[in-house]
Amino acid sequence: MASKKRQTDNKKKGAKAVKKKGFFSRLKSFFSGLKNELKQVSWPDKVKLRKTAIVSFAIIFIFVAVIFLTDTILTAGLSAGGFYDAERAAQASESRQVEETDATVEISDVDEANDAVETD
Repeated sequence: MASKKRQTDNKKKGAKAVKKKGFFSRLKSFFSGLKNELKQVSWPDKVKLRKTAIVSFAIIFIFVAVIFLTDTILTAGLSAGGFYDAERAAQASESRQVEETDATVEISDVDEANDAVETD
């Protein structure tokens, strides 16, 4: 039993004796490993790259078209049903922007007044 305990104690001491690598040596090791991995990558040729790029752009265009059509159809349907008015929504958005701007101006006016009182 005592011999097993000594062996584990020796292993622990041996583990402590290993010095940890410095930051720059670890960074160098990381980039050299990265370079080796990038050499092993099978890069596509120009023809395959062009084909996959065209497919990607086509899929993106299809999704944009589907979202646009869905939005247009839902807006038309809700407007026809009386649940949504695009003009009123735009006016409400503009009035909210004006109110936010007015509130900002009012706050800055109060700050200027407070500064003037403090300096007097």
